[in-house]
Amino acid sequence: MKKKYLYLGGLICLAAAGVACKYVMTGCVFSCEPVASISLECVKDMEECPVTVTFEGKEVEDNGVGFVLESSNDEISFDILGAKGTDIRLNFGYDTKGRKNGECLAGEYRSILINGKALPDNVMHRRFVSRTVKTQKDEGITVSVLWDKATDENCVADYRFNAPIQDGLDVEGLSGVEQWGRWSNGEMAKFTFNNLPQKELVLVFDVRSFLYGEKTQQEVVIMDKEKRELAKWFFEKGKVFPNTNLVVSSDLITDGSLELNFHFVNPSSPKELGYSQDPRRLAVGFYGVKIRRK
Repeated sequence: MKKKYLYLGGLICLAAAGVACKYVMTGCVFSCEPVASISLECVKDMEECPVTVTFEGKEVEDNGVGFVLESSNDEISFDILGAKGTDIRLNFGYDTKGRKNGECLAGEYRSILINGKALPDNVMHRRFVSRTVKTQKDEGITVSVLWDKATDENCVADYRFNAPIQDGLDVEGLSGVEQWGRWSNGEMAKFTFNNLPQKELVLVFDVRSFLYGEKTQQEVVIMDKEKRELAKWFFEKGKVFPNTNLVVSSDLITDGSLELNFHFVNPSSPKELGYSQDPRRLAVGFYGVKIRRK
């Protein structure tokens, strides 16, 4: 799949003296705050992704790996032009460079508008969003993002799957790290969370499902380490996403560890569905998971 990436964000950091400095600077003591990030890709096996991105009235240059924007505003708008009817996938998340994977992050999306129309709640996970849109001839797409930087005082940990996880969470059964996150690959996956408090917790999963062509449904069963069912997710093409928040009682946590097993019913490969030549058996893509005290 040919991709071009659009990063909306970067890190805007405040030095102790109150002077703004970017995260690439050295010799300056500062605290950093993550801001909104967006990656853009052309869908399917395209040789080119012929788009132009304009931000604040100026064309953004492709630096060889994608388009890069920096902003600390709560409301940001940009235009994608020249795709001529191409399916464009927009992956909304956070630019978290300089932060350890698992460290709690502030903020969530309040609204995302495409050509003036807000995304419905069934595709708004508030923290990570993936949306495919089609440009209309040469008219392009105008994207507006509004987000809230409020801190979650009940956060225990916050993992994202678009970067390696060093400690606190061990994962089996997922494919490799991609720009947006990681796909399940096969029928089973196991997540082992460590260093948890012995309390009732809520795990907030941000996910996407692989539904294409004749595959219109996907069922997922979540079980504890004894294979007792805890929850089911049922995704259906064109329907509201299921609730992917999982409440975990304290008795499922042993010495700070929690094991979850995921059973993906009848995963399918993009190759067998005629989407691409990808042979992986996909079911659910994981953007991230946030752990909160209930």
